[in-house]
Amino acid sequence: MKKSESRILGDYFEDYAVKMLKKDGYKIIERNIEIHPYEIDIIAKKTHFLVFIEVKSRGLKTIYDPLASIDTKKIMNIKLAARQYVSKQREMGKNMDKYTIRFDGISIRFDEDKKIIDYKHKIDLFKDKYYEIF
Repeated sequence: MKKSESRILGDYFEDYAVKMLKKDGYKIIERNIEIHPYEIDIIAKKTHFLVFIEVKSRGLKTIYDPLASIDTKKIMNIKLAARQYVSKQREMGKNMDKYTIRFDGISIRFDEDKKIIDYKHKIDLFKDKYYEIF
């Protein structure tokens, strides 16, 4: 199946986000994982945190922060996907109790040539700080 132009562009920005996360000491665990019917862009570890990361990008013509497009429904979907992911890891015998769950967002702005001009990593994107999985 051929990827759409927006998916190709999204992959490009997610690749950049992964590169920056690794530079900041994160270990990437999963990318674009589908946990039906949800999707998580990036799952990473850093120290005692298991981090679920949403990447949003927008061109310069859009005046608002790309992360502002994450609405209540999207937040709940990400949290449900995280819950399912952790539950599945536990079923496979992995000790998930050693991690504090965190939800981050990455905002990327680009110009008309698709050149990245602004990158922001927002830690604890959701207001409830550390979401209790169980």
